[in-house]
This record gives sequence, structure tokens and C-alpha cells, in this order.
Amino acid sequence: MTVFLTRIAKQLYRTPEEARIGASSDAIRVKDALFYGALFVLAVSLMPFMLNQVFRSGGDMVEVPVALTEWHALYEESAPCPLDARASTKANVGCFANPANPALWTSPHSRAQQKHRTEAFRRRYKELWIGVTIPGTVLQQAAARLANQFVLGWVRGTYKIWVDGDYLIGGKWSDNEPLVLPTSMGRLQAGRPLHIAIQIINDAGIPGTPDVISEHVGSGFARKETAASWRRTQGLQVSARPMSLFIANLLLAVLFFLVWSVSREKQEHFYIALYAFANALIQLKRLDFFYLALSPTTLNTYGLVVACYYSISGMFVGFAFARMRPAVFRWGIPAALLLPLAIAAWIRDPVRQLELHALFYQGFGCFFAAVGAASCWLQAWLLHTQRRGAVGLPVRERRLLYFGGALALIAANCFFDQGLFVASIGKVFLLLVLGALALRDYHEERLLLQKAPVSPYHRHTVIPDSVTGAMLVIDLKNSERLFRAGSELGRGGELVDICISHLSEVAAELKGLVIQTEGDFIRVFFDSAVVANPSQTAINACDAVFKRLQSLQGQLQMQFLLRHEIQLEFRAAIAVGSIRPVWHEIGTVRYAGWVEAGTDNSFAESMRLMDLDHYLPTRSTTLQSRLVLLEAHAAQLCEQRPELAARFTARNLVLRGKYGQDYCVAFYLPSAGAARELKRVA
Repeated sequence: MTVFLTRIAKQLYRTPEEARIGASSDAIRVKDALFYGALFVLAVSLMPFMLNQVFRSGGDMVEVPVALTEWHALYEESAPCPLDARASTKANVGCFANPANPALWTSPHSRAQQKHRTEAFRRRYKELWIGVTIPGTVLQQAAARLANQFVLGWVRGTYKIWVDGDYLIGGKWSDNEPLVLPTSMGRLQAGRPLHIAIQIINDAGIPGTPDVISEHVGSGFARKETAASWRRTQGLQVSARPMSLFIANLLLAVLFFLVWSVSREKQEHFYIALYAFANALIQLKRLDFFYLALSPTTLNTYGLVVACYYSISGMFVGFAFARMRPAVFRWGIPAALLLPLAIAAWIRDPVRQLELHALFYQGFGCFFAAVGAASCWLQAWLLHTQRRGAVGLPVRERRLLYFGGALALIAANCFFDQGLFVASIGKVFLLLVLGALALRDYHEERLLLQKAPVSPYHRHTVIPDSVTGAMLVIDLKNSERLFRAGSELGRGGELVDICISHLSEVAAELKGLVIQTEGDFIRVFFDSAVVANPSQTAINACDAVFKRLQSLQGQLQMQFLLRHEIQLEFRAAIAVGSIRPVWHEIGTVRYAGWVEAGTDNSFAESMRLMDLDHYLPTRSTTLQSRLVLLEAHAAQLCEQRPELAARFTARNLVLRGKYGQDYCVAFYLPSAGAARELKRVA
């Protein structure tokens, strides 16, 4: 059973070649198309309905609107009002809910006036009144349209509502909900004016006016289905949206913290995580199950501290991306953590706390975001002015400009009414933009790592036990004269490096893996899982190297970089076997390496075979490029490709290596013509 399961597991596990195919450009494009296609379908399906709910105007929410200017306000205390304020008793005369008392209905103060917000704020923990008289003609219009649901809005505080002097409903700040007052059809058709009076005690401990009447949704009479749609919209904006934004910001915070945890030198990832976390705490304050569990005083203190952290964190995001000096963070972070706590402990007055909350969340929040943007732009300007030809960093400049621009959009929130330009959803989007810009550096570093001289086998999570194939070793002949010629030209070993780079290019073209380069020597491995016939591919590579070096020799001689008596020739050998990738740990540094695997000894055998090139007698007085391989491998290659037999200059030669071991070998003479032919076959 174990053998059976092992065989199934090995059959199902992807091979290295299949892994490379999965990461190919075509596969990546297909996955991108699938993701963006699904995202487009989701956006097309969902966005029209979301936008319709979020940006739906007040005129669409009610059939017969009541203008905000019709609402009157009184910022004083009323005489005690009974449940039935209609009775013409002496006790009810001073009650503002009494329809016969003109104090509220004819008040010079309007709910639409700008000073209403200030006056309502001054009445903290004191009562204030708002009321409206709806003419009989408006009621009859509502009756004609079967709109008997009066969409009122929200009352954020302790409240009581009287309709025509009759107490209808009341509640506390902790149980507020979107209010819709049903009205009988008979009352609408009666033609008498309708009086609605609301007593409010501003004790909710939140900034802004305690009465959200007609500001964004419009008050008035609506049909049942319209009122239900309004309730759903309010549920989306007041409950679902804060929860979704809280979860989104929290997930972004965790995501960027995890990204930072694997790349700790990228400080901007950490501070983006902090900024997202501060946004999540802001949204947490707006969740009903959270703020209802706290007292107004505790909620005010929490809001003040979180607003301070939110405003300051935006600045440090810009500082981190601009790569400011560590001293800024060493002194700034402790101050940023302790200052809000000190302010909250020092200022206990709830009114002052609300004022500071608004100041930090809007004023200082935008100011600090602008400071962070300015730090990014300053560094971009410095890079631009110091650019000298290819020394400049235009990519870094652009990212600093874009990153600063995203922070500037957050700062621009202060200059638009109600923050509609950059609302809470917009901040999540800007967080994604900031993160994408920061992750571009991470992406480029990953690309550089992929180009680093580390094999794809070492990048696997589980390193393979063995890799089977053919090993090709090539050593430049006459390299000492090449080094000397380069030194005479003032180029050192550049001529040898040029030759080795051409050899590496040939290996890459034929899907070989360069596992070692040293001076005038290169070692290439052809994996049997990547190429169909590793030995034939190694022969092909040998011919291609010969062709490339002959062409390079002519070019260098035409440029007077190489004397005509110096020839670019090589000696090579092929050994078949298995090797294994390993990591060598020296202190805290890891180095990629390769060792033998199985019973073969490819590393040593290839070097011993290449050394046998010195023992082959030759009639030529010039250097020749030759390849040495075991006779068994040569016979196998000639059987597979009979045309290769003519390229072997010696067969079945028994030569003794320098360690006393005998080898039965064959010598192959590469040529440019053979390289072209083999390339077509491959």
C-alpha cells in the first residue's frame, strides 16, 4: 500500500519542467486574464447597484419631500411635556410639542442654518427642539400618491417625538435607528396641518449635529417600498459599510505586516500596516456593537486617541517611503505614541475632546499627510537634480512622485465638503495604491533574485534529491596568453570574461544550467527532465561553442584586441550522472552548491576525461578544440545519430588518467557546420 501511494504521489507531483511551464509568460497571461476578467464581471454586475445605493439622492428616497428649511429649531428648555400635549391645560401651555404653542412652529431659528451645528454642540447634555408644520396641501399630495410613510432620518441622542401633540416614540442614544413614522391615510386626507416636534438631548458623545434630518436622504412622505429601500440604504451606510471597511483595513494591515516580516528592511510596509490598522480602529468606533458597549466618555477618549494615531501614521508612511534617517523614527515614534495618551489624560472635558477629535481627524490628519507627501516629493526632486546621465534613478523618482501624490489626495480630503472627495472607501483604495507602489520595489527585487546566479532547483521549497542528466565541462586553451593580451591592453581578464559569457549564452539557449564558472572554466548541466537527450544536447552545445568562439575570434581581431597568432580553442568533456543541489552554511550566510548523487561521480569523471586531452597525439601544430567522452556514450550517440560518427577523430582509446585509472574514450572534433545541423535537429 505504501509503495502504491508513493507511486501515485510521484505521478501527481509536477516535474521541474512543468513548474517552469506554469510560470511561463503565456501561463501568467492566462491567469491575469482570468483574474481581471472575473474582477470585471464582478464590477459590472455589482457597481451599478452599489453606486445607486450610495449616491442615491434624497429626491429618489421620498415621493413628497419636505424641505430642510421648513424645519424650525429652539435652543432652550421647554416646560414639561406630557404624553398628550394637545390638552388645553395650563401645564401644557409652555410645552413646545403643543400645536397651540407657536414658540417652536414660528421660531426664527431654522434647521437649515449653518449655526445649527454650533448651537447644537453648545447644548451638550441639554435639550434642544426641532419641529416642522406640514401644510394640508402637502398631506393631500402624499395621500394621492399613497405615500403614508414619513421618512424622518436619524436622531443621535436621547429623543422624544410628538405628532400633533401626541407622544409617538422615544429612545436613547444607544438604540437609535433610521426612523420612519407611519401616518394613517385618513389623517393625510383630512387636510389639516401636521405638527411634528422632536425633543433631543445631545448626549451621544459624537461630533456633528444630533439630528440627521434631510441632510443626505431627504425627509418627506414615501411609499412603503420607497421607505424600505431607504432603510436598506441606511443599513448599508451605517452598519454594513463600517464593518466592511473595518475588515478591509484590518486585512490590509495584517497583509502588509506579513510582507514586512519577510522583508524587514522595507520599513514602508510596516508603516502602511500601521496606517491601515489606524483606519481599522477609526471604523471600529462606528460599529454599533462597539460604541453601544462603551459609555460616551470612554467613547470620546477612545476616538480622540485613535484620531491622533491615524493623523500621525500617515506622515510616517511618507517618511518611510522617502527613506528618512532613523533618528526621525527613533524619536518620533515614541512621541507619537505617548502624546495622544497624554492629551486624553489631560483633557477630560467631553466637549473639548470632541473638538480635538475633529481637529486631529480632519485638520492635523490632512496636514500630516501633506508633510509625508512633501518628504517624498523632496527626495524625488533631489534625485532629479543629482541625475547625471545613466547615474539617475528615474524609476525611483516616479514612485516617489506617485506615492507623494497618493498621500496628497488624502490631505486634499480637508478641502472638500463632508470628505466626499476621499471618503472612507477612497482611503482603502488609496491604501491599495500606496501598497502597490511599495510592493513594486519588492517585485523588482524578486526579479533581480531570479536573475541571480542561483539555480531554480535551489529556489524550490523542497530541494530535489537528485537531478539526472549530462555534465559538460569546457576549459579555454591558451587562456594564459589571453590574460596577458588583456593586461597589455589595460583590460585585465576582460577577454576571457567575454569568452565565458558567450559560453554561458550558448548554455542558456540550449536550456542548460551553468553550475560553475571559474577563470577560464565553465561547467554546464543538462537536465533530462528539461531536454529530451542530455548527451546529444551537450554535443550540440559543444559545436555551438566552437562556432561562437570562431566568430568572436574574428571580431576581436578586426578590432585589434586579439593578435592573429592567438586562437580561441577549448577542451571539453561530457559525463553522464546525477547531482544534487545543496546549501552550504558558513556562519549566517548560505551559499548554493552542488554535490554528487547516487553511484555516479560526474564532477570528478568530467575533469578526469578533460585532462585526457593532453594524451591524444595530434599531427596538427595548431591548437584544436576537442571533446572527450566515454566510448560507451559515444557508441550510443552514433547509434542514435549515425552522422556524428564522422566527427570522431579517435575511438576505443584506452588512456590512463593521472590517478592511475584507465578510461576507454572517444574524441569528438566540433565544427561550425555541425553546430548548425544539430541546432536544426534540436
